[in-house]
Amino acid sequence: MDGSARIRFEEEDRQVASIVPAKLLTVQAFRAILTPVLATAVLVAAGCAGTGGIGVSKSRGAELDLMRLAQREAARSPGPMRTTPVPPGVSDDALSSRAVADVSARLSAAEALRHNALSIPATLRALPRETEPVDDQARDQALWHYVKGRDAALRGRDLVAITELEKAHKLDPASPVVIRQLARSYAEMGNLTRAAGYFDQLLELEPSDSEALFALGLAATNRRDFRRAVDFLAGPRLAGATFDHDPAADCLADYMLASAVRELGYDRAWIELATASIVKLAGLSAPTAYRFRFDSLYRQRAEIWRGIGDAHCRLGEFEEALAAYGLSARLPTTDPRALPPRVIYANLVLRRPWSAQLALLAAIDDEGGVTEQDVRLCQYLAGQVPNLGLLADALVQEHQLRPDDATLVRAAATMLPQQDAALLLRSFLHRRPADLDVLGQLLGWFVDRDERSAVALTVALAEDHPRLAAAYGDELAVVGVSPQSLIDTTRTLPASPARSIVLCRLFVYIGALGPAWAQCAGDLERWPLDRGLRLQQIDLAARLAEPQLLTAVLEGLSDLDDGPTWLARSRAHRILGDTEDALGAAVRAVALEPGNGETHLELSMAHVSHAEQIQSLDGRRQHALDAARAAQHALDLDPTLDDAYAILLGLHAPNAILADRAQLIAVRGRLVRENPDSALAAQLDAPEDVAQGRWEQGLKRLLVVSENDPADRITLKLAIAVWMQARAAADAIEYLERRLAQRPADPVLLEQWVGVLQTQEAGYGDEVVLRIESLLRREPSHDAARQLLEVLERRNGRIDRAVELAEARLRTRPQGMRRELEFAALYADAGRDVEAMARLQWILDRGSVARFNQLVSAMGVAGRMSDRDDQFNDLVLSFAQCTVDRFPEAPLQVYSTGLRALVRAGVTDERFDDLADRAVLFARGAAGSTLQEVVIWRQLAQSLVDAGYPAAAGRAVRKRLLADAPLDVPARTSLAVIALVADAAAADAVAAVSLIEALGLRGWLPQFPGLGAESTMADVFYEASRFFNMLGDELGAERLLLETVQRRPDHAMALNNLGYTRLERGRIDEQTVDFIERAYRLVPDDGNVLDTVGWLRYKNGHFDDDGKTLGAVGLVNRSILVSGEPSAEVLDHLGDIRWRLGDAVEARDAWQGAADLLQDTERREILKQYFLLLQIRDWGLLVAKPEQMYDQQHEGMLDRLLKKIGQADAGGDPAVARTIQEMAETRSIGEANDGGA
Repeated sequence: MDGSARIRFEEEDRQVASIVPAKLLTVQAFRAILTPVLATAVLVAAGCAGTGGIGVSKSRGAELDLMRLAQREAARSPGPMRTTPVPPGVSDDALSSRAVADVSARLSAAEALRHNALSIPATLRALPRETEPVDDQARDQALWHYVKGRDAALRGRDLVAITELEKAHKLDPASPVVIRQLARSYAEMGNLTRAAGYFDQLLELEPSDSEALFALGLAATNRRDFRRAVDFLAGPRLAGATFDHDPAADCLADYMLASAVRELGYDRAWIELATASIVKLAGLSAPTAYRFRFDSLYRQRAEIWRGIGDAHCRLGEFEEALAAYGLSARLPTTDPRALPPRVIYANLVLRRPWSAQLALLAAIDDEGGVTEQDVRLCQYLAGQVPNLGLLADALVQEHQLRPDDATLVRAAATMLPQQDAALLLRSFLHRRPADLDVLGQLLGWFVDRDERSAVALTVALAEDHPRLAAAYGDELAVVGVSPQSLIDTTRTLPASPARSIVLCRLFVYIGALGPAWAQCAGDLERWPLDRGLRLQQIDLAARLAEPQLLTAVLEGLSDLDDGPTWLARSRAHRILGDTEDALGAAVRAVALEPGNGETHLELSMAHVSHAEQIQSLDGRRQHALDAARAAQHALDLDPTLDDAYAILLGLHAPNAILADRAQLIAVRGRLVRENPDSALAAQLDAPEDVAQGRWEQGLKRLLVVSENDPADRITLKLAIAVWMQARAAADAIEYLERRLAQRPADPVLLEQWVGVLQTQEAGYGDEVVLRIESLLRREPSHDAARQLLEVLERRNGRIDRAVELAEARLRTRPQGMRRELEFAALYADAGRDVEAMARLQWILDRGSVARFNQLVSAMGVAGRMSDRDDQFNDLVLSFAQCTVDRFPEAPLQVYSTGLRALVRAGVTDERFDDLADRAVLFARGAAGSTLQEVVIWRQLAQSLVDAGYPAAAGRAVRKRLLADAPLDVPARTSLAVIALVADAAAADAVAAVSLIEALGLRGWLPQFPGLGAESTMADVFYEASRFFNMLGDELGAERLLLETVQRRPDHAMALNNLGYTRLERGRIDEQTVDFIERAYRLVPDDGNVLDTVGWLRYKNGHFDDDGKTLGAVGLVNRSILVSGEPSAEVLDHLGDIRWRLGDAVEARDAWQGAADLLQDTERREILKQYFLLLQIRDWGLLVAKPEQMYDQQHEGMLDRLLKKIGQADAGGDPAVARTIQEMAETRSIGEANDGGA
């Protein structure tokens, strides 16, 4: 702590010490503080002591009268307390009275510590741990290391200290001195976990060691384990001992105990212990090892006093609470916004309305300005105090001095009779027509009293200020209770462009975009040059997501070259994804209106949107920098623009393109300074509150913002998310229904209400449907409610009703691509494919003007149709062809859609190849050369395989694989494997051979892992044969194995596999025998080869060893020995051999072992998982279900095994495999029978 800070702290301490006695404050002491200085204390508590803010030095009569009345009521004896709701800005649990039955809250500190379940630490009750004796030599060596370690610690060389002390501890593990110093050194190094471990050891040796108890209590407090913190810290307190190892320890221990008991609900104990910690704090001056905590406690004194005041409120001790708030206000670190609502609340409970009014007046100072919280406090006080004349006079006088302070005029209006308030607000709006908050308050009063007057005022203001007409209409929609009533009332007024714009905004508020468009378009025929209506039509075209409508509208705006027009154009283009056009329009808007923050904000948004569509990292970064500059400029012009802060926070967030922690902190700080009551501030603060366990505080913050701006969807959605996270959905439903009772047609409330109900299992479906149907009978234009009803009806299985509702809604909208797409999707999902195709055909007929995303969406809708006939296929193919013709740089997925359509139509000739070639040349990213970039080809192949066309998948991937565009080795290998696996799935070995030969001619052979040097043609053919074998195409595998051995005659495994494949198919000729015997000579100790040779011996009737050569039994046994874990196939072979040799028992055991393997469900699942991972990870293409691959590998084997076991058990002859001679005899008999016939 530097010297100036120490002097300041000591001066503050003397002030506090002059008020707070050394012993804990008593009720009498609080009253002694409070009464003589009531007026000053009240002003101070509100954050404006002395002559600052609105003070007596300004000599205003109303204020002086309020002060005199406040002093007079304070001098009276307190009467019965008044039941008062908690004010806005304070959570209910902070001030609400404790229940009478809550005994814990009223216990003293000593009683609370004894009452706590872990009141006395087990360590204090335990006897010291018995330790093994240490000999003198070890103790002397330990002392030597300890001295060295202690010396290093004193010189700040903690690492050296720990090294020496660990040596000392190893020699003398029961030395408290060594353990204590080790714990201290680890703490200095920041390794608090190790430090705590050693302090735990110290307590085992010396259960009353105060430093160890303190350190462990501190650690428990840090991890919010408050019961454990009390467990460690309460013992010395109850025993009358102190924590004397450090000058600040005793003070800090009191505060840690105070924090713990507060969290555990002991209010009185919190008051006593927190006060004690502050009193001790005032007398400390010696250096401390806990400097950072000490300084932190100093800074928290104002917050502590406020917390003490809150605890007094909860205990019903409001005079004492006011005194604590006064002490909080005297400190420079006090939060001036936190105290006024508390002081007002305490005075109201004490039946001191004048003091409450004086506190509110003091809160509205001329330096910080009037805040939204002040306005809410005015509304709160107006609901609690009937006579506010003096306060109203004072606020009106202050308004006269600050006539342009919008928040102040709203605060004053809350105190006046409605008629006077309306006059005051209208007068303000005459000077400041753009202040929508004031307009909202004024319209709210008018709507309650006379809806027609509110509507007439809105339209009149819109006529006087046409640039603000849309904003006025939005404010009217938000404050009204019944949108339909407002619409009907507005229609009764004389027709005018202003009236039309207000009507449009009312329709937009309830999602009725069709009627809004019809209203605007109809009135434009009457007033074709009205600028406001033309700009409104731009907005509606964007909201309808109909680019073609927007284009038509913009064609008629060539005569308008002003800021609002270009601003509207930019917003519309940005909403529709035309970011380049949006950027150009925003630049023009800024050039025309450089002093308008909204134009700079729009420019920033356009840069952000455009950056998201740019592939180049440098380009994205440049647009991000431009966006940041534009947002900063917008804030310099208007620091209340939440969206500008949001853009900067997003750009500078961690992992963002302009990630910058310092900038992030600076932007957040500016938001707090410039716009602390904004929705964005609440949206940022609330998650932090929730993360720290203060979810109710965060929730209340969000709800205040939501209630101030009912159109704010984001804030309400966040509030609902907090409730859901806290598993309090019932509370969320109750809150929404309470607000819906006041505003039953509010679309934001309805949306969230239905959303929460849908998460519940209680089954609110029919009840909600009935309520929304009732609403629609009253509000027939409410398309937002109609959409919610569609969702509910669909969820309840009433598809026809949902479709009927959607049709009614969509028919009101102007015909366009988006409307037809929604119709098509609606019908496709309902299984009405004929109607869906008709809508899609309408879009295809206009494909020459359709946008890329519209064509892609149309293909997506077509994919949801169930009827895949020729007409459907032609339609999809036409869409794909139209899309790639107009947008050749389309993603590969578009080409994939066309390729699938061609294959479904049976077209795999030049048209297929041509489309695939175009994809390679033009499709976005299709010519990428790296493994990551060719993933899109893997996805194309997978889509064709999934559609049942593996041959087409292989054919398409070949186009990229053999194209001239470069590929690196991993990418080429990946595509080659995908193509070969697709060929295997299509059982097309000829195609596989052709591909491998083509790759070999070009020198592009794939490089398989694990082969060491570069792969050869033989390697690739062999690897490909494995794909065919795994997928059950034995003939294909044989073809590829032959290609392998032709190129490499000594490829042992190819020879083995080739021989075994032919052996199993009964093709046992000289060549087959040669393949097997060559493999055996090359790798005589390979388990697979041994089994193959053994099986060949079996087929030749050579069952047993003959002394010169191994027979079938010797070879197969050796195979089992070499492999360690024989397969079911090898065991089956062994069983057949043993049976031939007359070993019935061993034969049966072998067959049973094989059957057990095949019936082992765990093994089966492991193998299935292997087959799945093999396809996904190694092949890159999923062509067969894992269970199919498993069954393919063991086809019929289990049935054969069980049949043989059954036959053996019944004493019969099992159907073992036949030898070559037996097969020949069977053929001879068959031929003889044929001849005889």
